Amino acid sequence: MKIITKIILKIAIILLISSCNKGTIFSKIDENEINQNKLNQKQNELIKEYQKVAIDTENLKWKKEIRLFLDGNITKEYKENIQKIIGNYNKLFSDGMNIKIVNDFENANVHLLITNKKNVGKTWKDIPRYITDQNTKGYATTTWKQENPQNEKIITKGRIWIENTNIELTYHEIGHLLGLGHSSLKYCPKSVMCAVTTANELSDFDKAIIKIKYHQKIKSGDDFNKIKPIILELLQNNEIQL
Repeated sequence: MKIITKIILKIAIILLISSCNKGTIFSKIDENEINQNKLNQKQNELIKEYQKVAIDTENLKWKKEIRLFLDGNITKEYKENIQKIIGNYNKLFSDGMNIKIVNDFENANVHLLITNKKNVGKTWKDIPRYITDQNTKGYATTTWKQENPQNEKIITKGRIWIENTNIELTYHEIGHLLGLGHSSLKYCPKSVMCAVTTANELSDFDKAIIKIKYHQKIKSGDDFNKIKPIILELLQNNEIQL
Protein backbone atom coordinates (compact mmCIF):
# COMPACT_ATOMS: atom_id res chain seq x y z
CA MET A 1 0.00 0.00 0.00
CA LYS A 2 2.88 2.34 0.91
CA ILE A 3 4.56 1.59 -2.43
CA ILE A 4 1.38 2.47 -4.35
CA THR A 5 1.03 5.69 -2.34
CA LYS A 6 4.62 6.69 -3.15
CA ILE A 7 4.07 6.01 -6.85
CA ILE A 8 0.90 8.13 -6.88
CA LEU A 9 2.74 10.91 -5.03
CA LYS A 10 5.60 10.87 -7.58
CA ILE A 11 3.14 11.01 -10.47
CA ALA A 12 1.38 13.95 -8.82
CA ILE A 13 4.70 15.81 -8.41
CA ILE A 14 5.64 15.18 -12.07
CA LEU A 15 2.24 16.45 -13.23
CA LEU A 16 2.62 19.52 -11.02
CA ILE A 17 6.07 20.31 -12.44
CA SER A 18 4.81 19.77 -15.98
CA SER A 19 1.84 22.01 -15.29
CA CYS A 20 4.09 24.74 -13.86
CA ASN A 21 6.39 24.59 -16.88
CA LYS A 22 3.48 24.88 -19.31
CA GLY A 23 2.09 27.76 -17.30
CA THR A 24 5.42 29.56 -17.55
CA ILE A 25 5.51 29.12 -21.33
CA PHE A 26 1.95 30.37 -21.73
CA SER A 27 2.60 33.35 -19.46
CA LYS A 28 5.52 34.45 -21.68
CA ILE A 29 3.39 34.12 -24.80
CA ASP A 30 0.54 36.00 -23.14
CA GLU A 31 2.93 38.73 -22.03
CA ASN A 32 4.11 39.27 -25.62
CA GLU A 33 0.52 39.38 -26.84
CA ILE A 34 -0.44 41.88 -24.13
CA ASN A 35 2.55 44.07 -24.95
CA GLN A 36 1.78 43.96 -28.68
CA ASN A 37 -1.85 44.92 -28.00
CA LYS A 38 -0.56 48.15 -26.44
CA LEU A 39 0.98 49.22 -29.75
CA ASN A 40 -0.76 51.26 -32.42
CA GLN A 41 -1.51 49.94 -35.91
CA LYS A 42 1.60 51.43 -37.51
CA GLN A 43 3.87 49.91 -34.84
CA ASN A 44 2.31 46.48 -35.33
CA GLU A 45 2.77 46.80 -39.09
CA LEU A 46 6.43 47.65 -38.50
CA ILE A 47 6.94 44.41 -36.57
CA LYS A 48 5.54 42.38 -39.49
CA GLU A 49 7.65 44.29 -42.00
CA TYR A 50 10.76 43.88 -39.85
CA GLN A 51 10.25 40.12 -39.87
CA LYS A 52 10.09 40.10 -43.67
CA VAL A 53 12.95 42.50 -44.39
CA ALA A 54 15.40 41.66 -41.61
CA ILE A 55 14.60 38.12 -40.44
CA ASP A 56 13.60 36.19 -43.56
CA THR A 57 17.10 36.85 -44.93
CA GLU A 58 18.81 35.04 -42.01
CA ASN A 59 19.01 38.11 -39.77
CA LEU A 60 22.75 38.57 -40.15
CA LYS A 61 24.51 41.84 -39.29
CA TRP A 62 27.94 43.43 -39.12
CA LYS A 63 29.74 43.92 -35.82
CA LYS A 64 32.86 45.61 -37.19
CA GLU A 65 33.29 48.84 -39.11
CA ILE A 66 32.47 48.62 -42.81
CA ARG A 67 35.42 49.93 -44.80
CA LEU A 68 34.22 50.61 -48.33
CA PHE A 69 36.55 50.79 -51.33
CA LEU A 70 35.12 52.53 -54.41
CA ASP A 71 36.16 51.19 -57.81
CA GLY A 72 35.23 51.72 -61.44
CA ASN A 73 33.45 54.72 -62.95
CA ILE A 74 33.57 56.91 -59.83
CA THR A 75 32.78 60.58 -60.43
CA LYS A 76 33.26 63.49 -58.04
CA GLU A 77 29.48 63.87 -57.84
CA TYR A 78 29.05 60.20 -56.94
CA LYS A 79 31.64 60.47 -54.15
CA GLU A 80 29.66 63.35 -52.67
CA ASN A 81 26.37 61.46 -53.00
CA ILE A 82 27.62 58.23 -51.45
CA GLN A 83 29.12 60.17 -48.54
CA LYS A 84 25.64 61.58 -47.85
CA ILE A 85 24.08 58.12 -48.16
CA ILE A 86 26.62 56.62 -45.77
CA GLY A 87 26.06 59.50 -43.36
CA ASN A 88 22.32 58.82 -43.33
CA TYR A 89 22.90 55.14 -42.58
CA ASN A 90 25.47 55.89 -39.86
CA LYS A 91 22.94 58.04 -37.98
CA LEU A 92 20.79 54.94 -37.43
CA PHE A 93 23.38 52.66 -35.78
CA SER A 94 23.48 52.55 -31.97
CA ASP A 95 25.65 49.46 -31.48
CA GLY A 96 28.98 50.99 -32.49
CA MET A 97 28.62 50.16 -36.19
CA ASN A 98 29.98 52.59 -38.75
CA ILE A 99 30.52 52.80 -42.51
CA LYS A 100 33.40 54.73 -44.02
CA ILE A 101 35.15 55.02 -47.39
CA VAL A 102 38.79 53.96 -47.60
CA ASN A 103 41.26 54.76 -50.37
CA ASP A 104 43.26 51.53 -50.35
CA PHE A 105 41.82 48.17 -51.37
CA GLU A 106 43.96 46.21 -48.87
CA ASN A 107 42.33 48.01 -45.93
CA ALA A 108 38.77 47.45 -47.20
CA ASN A 109 36.27 44.75 -46.25
CA VAL A 110 33.75 45.82 -48.90
CA HIS A 111 34.51 46.35 -52.59
CA LEU A 112 32.01 48.53 -54.48
CA LEU A 113 32.36 48.43 -58.26
CA ILE A 114 30.57 50.64 -60.77
CA THR A 115 30.70 49.20 -64.26
CA ASN A 116 28.37 47.91 -66.96
CA LYS A 117 26.99 44.40 -66.88
CA LYS A 118 29.33 43.16 -69.62
CA ASN A 119 32.45 44.07 -67.66
CA VAL A 120 31.54 42.94 -64.15
CA GLY A 121 32.75 39.40 -64.90
CA LYS A 122 36.29 40.71 -65.40
CA THR A 123 36.43 41.49 -61.68
CA TRP A 124 34.09 38.82 -60.27
CA LYS A 125 33.59 35.72 -62.38
CA ASP A 126 30.65 34.46 -60.32
CA ILE A 127 28.48 37.60 -60.36
CA PRO A 128 27.27 37.28 -64.01
CA ARG A 129 25.50 34.03 -63.04
CA TYR A 130 23.25 35.99 -60.66
CA ILE A 131 22.41 38.94 -62.90
CA THR A 132 20.91 37.23 -65.93
CA ASP A 133 17.74 39.36 -65.70
CA GLN A 134 18.05 42.23 -68.15
CA ASN A 135 16.52 44.64 -65.61
CA THR A 136 19.08 43.91 -62.87
CA LYS A 137 21.17 47.02 -62.26
CA GLY A 138 22.92 46.03 -59.04
CA TYR A 139 23.89 43.09 -56.85
CA ALA A 140 25.39 42.66 -53.38
CA THR A 141 26.93 39.62 -51.69
CA THR A 142 28.17 39.12 -48.13
CA THR A 143 30.32 36.57 -46.30
CA TRP A 144 29.82 35.63 -42.64
CA LYS A 145 31.72 33.81 -39.91
CA GLN A 146 31.04 32.57 -36.39
CA GLU A 147 33.88 34.36 -34.70
CA ASN A 148 32.90 36.22 -31.51
CA PRO A 149 32.55 34.78 -27.95
CA GLN A 150 28.75 34.60 -28.30
CA ASN A 151 29.15 32.36 -31.38
CA GLU A 152 27.09 34.79 -33.47
CA LYS A 153 27.02 34.61 -37.26
CA ILE A 154 28.71 37.90 -38.16
CA ILE A 155 29.01 39.46 -41.63
CA THR A 156 32.70 40.09 -42.27
CA LYS A 157 33.05 40.89 -45.99
CA GLY A 158 30.95 42.19 -48.85
CA ARG A 159 30.82 43.06 -52.53
CA ILE A 160 28.57 45.51 -54.33
CA TRP A 161 28.15 45.83 -58.08
CA ILE A 162 26.08 48.69 -59.48
CA GLU A 163 25.67 49.62 -63.11
CA ASN A 164 25.09 53.34 -62.61
CA THR A 165 25.46 56.11 -60.05
CA ASN A 166 21.75 56.52 -59.24
CA ILE A 167 21.21 57.37 -55.57
CA GLU A 168 18.33 54.92 -55.16
CA LEU A 169 20.44 52.01 -56.45
CA THR A 170 23.28 52.75 -54.02
CA TYR A 171 20.85 53.04 -51.10
CA HIS A 172 19.32 49.70 -52.08
CA GLU A 173 22.54 47.72 -52.42
CA ILE A 174 24.03 49.11 -49.20
CA GLY A 175 20.81 47.96 -47.54
CA HIS A 176 21.49 44.42 -48.79
CA LEU A 177 25.07 44.76 -47.58
CA LEU A 178 23.72 45.52 -44.09
CA GLY A 179 21.68 42.31 -44.15
CA LEU A 180 18.30 43.56 -45.35
CA GLY A 181 16.06 41.82 -47.86
CA HIS A 182 13.34 43.29 -50.07
CA SER A 183 10.40 45.17 -48.60
CA SER A 184 6.83 44.00 -49.10
CA LEU A 185 4.78 45.40 -51.97
CA LYS A 186 2.65 47.34 -49.50
CA TYR A 187 5.55 49.67 -48.72
CA CYS A 188 6.83 50.14 -52.27
CA PRO A 189 7.81 52.55 -53.73
CA LYS A 190 8.63 54.54 -50.54
CA SER A 191 11.16 51.99 -49.28
CA VAL A 192 14.71 51.91 -50.65
CA MET A 193 14.50 48.13 -50.22
CA CYS A 194 11.70 47.74 -52.76
CA ALA A 195 12.70 45.11 -55.35
CA VAL A 196 12.22 47.72 -58.08
CA THR A 197 13.41 50.73 -56.16
CA THR A 198 12.63 54.34 -57.05
CA ALA A 199 13.09 55.84 -53.57
CA ASN A 200 16.07 58.15 -53.19
CA GLU A 201 15.77 58.50 -49.42
CA LEU A 202 15.09 56.21 -46.46
CA SER A 203 11.44 55.85 -45.45
CA ASP A 204 10.26 55.91 -41.82
CA PHE A 205 10.05 52.11 -41.88
CA ASP A 206 13.51 51.80 -43.47
CA LYS A 207 14.98 53.90 -40.67
CA ALA A 208 13.14 52.03 -37.92
CA ILE A 209 14.14 48.61 -39.28
CA ILE A 210 17.81 49.57 -39.44
CA LYS A 211 17.66 51.13 -35.96
CA ILE A 212 16.27 47.87 -34.59
CA LYS A 213 18.64 45.59 -36.48
CA TYR A 214 21.69 47.59 -35.43
CA HIS A 215 20.63 48.08 -31.81
CA GLN A 216 23.06 46.62 -29.27
CA LYS A 217 20.39 44.28 -27.87
CA ILE A 218 19.85 42.54 -31.22
CA LYS A 219 22.14 39.58 -31.80
CA SER A 220 23.13 38.53 -35.29
CA GLY A 221 21.50 35.25 -36.31
CA ASP A 222 18.78 35.20 -33.63
CA ASP A 223 15.34 34.07 -34.79
CA PHE A 224 12.20 36.20 -34.65
CA ASN A 225 10.92 34.66 -31.40
CA LYS A 226 14.00 35.94 -29.58
CA ILE A 227 13.97 39.34 -31.24
CA LYS A 228 10.26 40.18 -31.03
CA PRO A 229 10.21 40.91 -27.25
CA ILE A 230 13.13 43.31 -27.76
CA ILE A 231 11.29 45.10 -30.59
CA LEU A 232 8.21 45.44 -28.36
CA GLU A 233 10.36 46.93 -25.61
CA LEU A 234 12.06 49.40 -27.96
CA LEU A 235 8.71 50.56 -29.34
CA GLN A 236 7.05 50.88 -25.94
CA ASN A 237 10.02 52.81 -24.53
CA ASN A 238 9.94 55.10 -27.59
CA GLU A 239 13.53 54.23 -28.47
CA ILE A 240 12.13 53.47 -31.92
CA GLN A 241 9.66 56.08 -33.13
CA LEU A 242 7.64 56.30 -36.32
